[in-house]
Amino acid sequence: MQNKELFDINQVCKSLGVSSRTLRFYEEKGIISSTKIPFNPRRHYSTDQIEQIRNILILRTLGLPIKSIKELQLNSKDIKDAILERRAEIYALLEKKNKELFILTEAIERIEQGKSIFAIQDIITQKSTYYCDIVKKCSSLFVENKIKELYKYFNRKMIEYTPISSFEIVRSDVLKPIGDFVSYGNIYVDKIHSNILYHKLNYEKMGLQLKYVFINENIGGFWLNYFELR
Repeated sequence: MQNKELFDINQVCKSLGVSSRTLRFYEEKGIISSTKIPFNPRRHYSTDQIEQIRNILILRTLGLPIKSIKELQLNSKDIKDAILERRAEIYALLEKKNKELFILTEAIERIEQGKSIFAIQDIITQKSTYYCDIVKKCSSLFVENKIKELYKYFNRKMIEYTPISSFEIVRSDVLKPIGDFVSYGNIYVDKIHSNILYHKLNYEKMGLQLKYVFINENIGGFWLNYFELR
């Protein structure tokens, strides 16, 4: 195949693992081209055109739409921007689907409990409010070093895997380099998982973000992360 100047569409399809219908569609959309041979109605492709097709297939594997590929070819869009844009679209889709899964799970639980599902939106809002209230209380207990009271909100596995003595050591080590507590920051819900909440705390030298993971009504995960103050 490499010894010939032009290659028949069937050869190209076999080599690249693509259908002739796909190549014709891409050509109709103007993102690839073929070479015409006199008195031969079949499409043929040069080495450069095959390389172009190969690149288009890679971009399509990344999920880029035809419109974005055209913009890349016209140099009106940077490839990194196109990929970032596509990733953002997927994140938005994931967020939507995760919310749908969360609502479906809530609905199944209510059905199994013999309850109506038609007030489910109110239930979800109530649960979100409940989570926020727990986060406020727990963050306050963390700041005030009332660890035994904080542990009342943890589930059994959390308590089992993280003894109070170990937690106290970690808390002391984390707070040591960031100075005195200054103020409470915002509480916000994770974009994808509605049972994960974050609370930002402001200290003298650095910020500390508390990450809460709720499992049913209790906290099943708790993480500490620094962030720079603006």
